[in-house]
Amino acid sequence: MLIGRMEFELPCGYVDAAGTVHNTIILKEMTGIEEDIMDDDKVSVTTRITNLLSSCCEKLGTIEDKAVIKAAIGDKLNGDGMPLTAADRI
Repeated sequence: MLIGRMEFELPCGYVDAAGTVHNTIILKEMTGIEEDIMDDDKVSVTTRITNLLSSCCEKLGTIEDKAVIKAAIGDKLNGDGMPLTAADRI
């Protein structure tokens, strides 16, 4: 693993439209960009957490597409799978 990045096992994981469970996640350390996300009072706390997790997530299972990752984290899949649970987000 690279410095500043860690792999974690998720309790439930993201289930894609094909039924594949992606239950590992690689997160990178926060940078100034993520600190700015946390400090943005113009959006709700829930949105800030989603944006922070999406920004720090480099890989979700075998998925590296940032749009898919953000949709899975933010529950914006529009029927294309099951999003991360609250336990996964914690």
